[in-house]
Amino acid sequence: MSEQSLFELIFVDDGSTDKTLTAVKSLSKKDDRVKYVSFSKNFGKEAVIFAGLEKSNGKYVAIMGVDFGTRLDCLLIFIME
Repeated sequence: MSEQSLFELIFVDDGSTDKTLTAVKSLSKKDDRVKYVSFSKNFGKEAVIFAGLEKSNGKYVAIMGVDFGTRLDCLLIFIME
């Protein structure tokens, strides 16, 4: 993560069969703040979180996921304070 960058986005694909990984790869080619980890199959939530944390370079980390029910507006309030 560059010093100018305030954030990075790390996507962990846990063996999904949709086009998620293709979309994330495309984003990562356009923006170096976008990174990804791809699993061949679903290894569970803990493995996904660990992989994302291993890939992160930031001082702070917010873990969000489709299954986790994290509200983006709550994260933004936390960041602003």
